[in-house]
Amino acid sequence: MNCNFLKLSPKDIKKTRGFIALFDILGYRDWIKKNNISKVAIDHKNMKRMITTNVENQMNYALQKGIVKVHSYADTFLIYTNEISRKGFAAIMHACRGMFESAICFGLPIRGTVTCGYFFASEDIITGQPLIEAFQKEKEQEWIGCWITDQCLRNISEREKRKYLESNTVVRYPIPFKKRKVSRVYAYNWVSKAIQNPVDIDLDYLKERSFLKVRRGHRWPERRKIDNTIIFYKFMAKSHYGRK
Repeated sequence: MNCNFLKLSPKDIKKTRGFIALFDILGYRDWIKKNNISKVAIDHKNMKRMITTNVENQMNYALQKGIVKVHSYADTFLIYTNEISRKGFAAIMHACRGMFESAICFGLPIRGTVTCGYFFASEDIITGQPLIEAFQKEKEQEWIGCWITDQCLRNISEREKRKYLESNTVVRYPIPFKKRKVSRVYAYNWVSKAIQNPVDIDLDYLKERSFLKVRRGHRWPERRKIDNTIIFYKFMAKSHYGRK
């Protein structure tokens, strides 16, 4: 048995300090069971292509630097930036928008969290405390949505923070958690930002054809996630149109 692996030291590991957005597809096992592998693979590849094109390629081109990366495996999409900055936060907000646009398009409910800090990332490995935090916080939520940690907002300027709050991109909202807990934290407002044409894509569309559709055999906890999301949609839609 040869145990002479790569002779690396901590000095050889280049840490990244950036934002991480982690999204899971809810009901992934049921999706796999109810569809043949060809359809699952095609939808997953198309969703990955849509995210990569709309987020990684567009943002890196616009910013003239490779600031954002997209990875996906099984039911998880992982998007991260290689810097904590105004541009880095803009990139991760664009990633959130891209994720929800794709989720609506393919009718797949998603749930995510945005965190930040130091981590290690390469082509085949990503690890670190922000990733663990993202996994934990994603699992705690009881809706289709995205929680943005307070630490993320503390790592941009007050001026930038105010811009995202005033534009209703980031909102302070009582997110529903497991065990019927509720906590007022920051959330990504996909209702105003990911839905570009409310005439064609509104609540009825989402309930009939997209990720708010209640599938036959849905257990009550799954229905509760949908109900919590509908409450968020109505609240944000009212706020959005009330501003016009």
